[in-house]
Amino acid sequence: MRKASKKNKEMMMNPIKQLRVARKISMRDLADQIDTTSQAIYHWEHGSKPTYDKLLAIAKVFSCDVEELSEDLIRWNELRKED
Repeated sequence: MRKASKKNKEMMMNPIKQLRVARKISMRDLADQIDTTSQAIYHWEHGSKPTYDKLLAIAKVFSCDVEELSEDLIRWNELRKED
């Protein structure tokens, strides 16, 4: 069995987690910034879908486009289902 390369792992990483890790923000810190729990962040990073208002808040924290983030999450979930 082949080990996944670092690039492949990053490509398969949830978009919310990619943004959070790249900016060295803990789940707890992100949760505090968007008024939710670290458990909610964990669930979103493992396939649950955040509400639109939380997705908007996440996009604001990371200064990214909410539509692009939403599309990335949809694509990630589709790829995850293929595995």
